[in-house]
Amino acid sequence: MLFVTTMLVALLLSGNVWALPTRILVAVGHGTGHDDERPLRYAEQDAVKVVGAFTSLGGVIADQVILLRKPTAAQLRNAMGQAQSRAGRHARADVSFVFYFSGHGDRTSLHLGNESLPIAELTRLVQGVPASLRLVVLDACRSNRAKGMTAEQGFAISLGNPSGTTGTAWLFASADGEAAQESDPLGGAVFTHAWVTGLRGAADADGDRRVSLAESYAYAYHETLYRSARGSGVLQRPSAKFEVSEVAPITLTSLGGQTGHLIFPKEADVY
Repeated sequence: MLFVTTMLVALLLSGNVWALPTRILVAVGHGTGHDDERPLRYAEQDAVKVVGAFTSLGGVIADQVILLRKPTAAQLRNAMGQAQSRAGRHARADVSFVFYFSGHGDRTSLHLGNESLPIAELTRLVQGVPASLRLVVLDACRSNRAKGMTAEQGFAISLGNPSGTTGTAWLFASADGEAAQESDPLGGAVFTHAWVTGLRGAADADGDRRVSLAESYAYAYHETLYRSARGSGVLQRPSAKFEVSEVAPITLTSLGGQTGHLIFPKEADVY
């Protein structure tokens, strides 16, 4: 069973990512769950792709990235402690924080091998990072079903805010009770693939060369829904929860002269 995501509220966030002096990213990929869960093929690669998007286009410098591959619960807690320490060196208003997870889970916890990290504890750890805005992205299942498609996989986010915008935003790869799916032809989780593709330019709906949180989520939502319907036939509907007071728009990535495209394989995905 994979931990995915659910919670949805429309949020209109756009703006200049570079207005955020410090952006800290913790990206976790863990392909191993409990004994009754099939290993995931692309969880670690998904985390690497998210790191790549944020370091190349999202204003995150290498020193502010914490990438974890198959961590234990203790290692994840330690990483969150590092994020808190790094954020504490700056004024809270100047810090934004992103947490990404791809792996197994259920409605109440993330699965780290045979260990579990309660979502309630994750929430406390995220809130403990002294940042004005937090983005939490969870690509994992929120049901007892395993990630499907040709292989298996899933994600969520909480981000710091600039210019007076404060709060926490959560993005989920699927709705409550649904499975997060992973695809061999895509080489990763369906939701994460769509979200990262959007961050790299495909989600820039207004053509301003910047991808806002709202644009990235809208793009990932529609692409994930479409792909799951046309591929496996099992609907995967991303969801989100926004608890944000928006004073200024927030951009996740700034494209410069780059563009992004989503390429679909010729064959439909199957279980």
